[in-house]
Amino acid sequence: MPFTVSYEVDYLAPKRSIEAAEASYQANAADVENVRLLVTSQLAGDYFNLRELDSELQILTRTWKPSKRIGPGKFTPQWRRRFRIGDVAQEETC
Repeated sequence: MPFTVSYEVDYLAPKRSIEAAEASYQANAADVENVRLLVTSQLAGDYFNLRELDSELQILTRTWKPSKRIGPGKFTPQWRRRFRIGDVAQEETC
């Protein structure tokens, strides 16, 4: 009964493992860059939302006059006039 044994040395195995490690490193670096871009874009969106809210607050602060506020269920002359002509509903006057 003949018995044969053969063995082939893989000289390229270390090179392939290095290439796989480099590819894994590049994939991880791309993931980090994607997260950085996502956080930056979210921060920019939040900044513009904050600027919008600041502008709205500034407008409301300029237009709201505490001396015109009488109380719940009460009408200022301007609201009374608008309610009489049907421009606003009573629910809007409170």
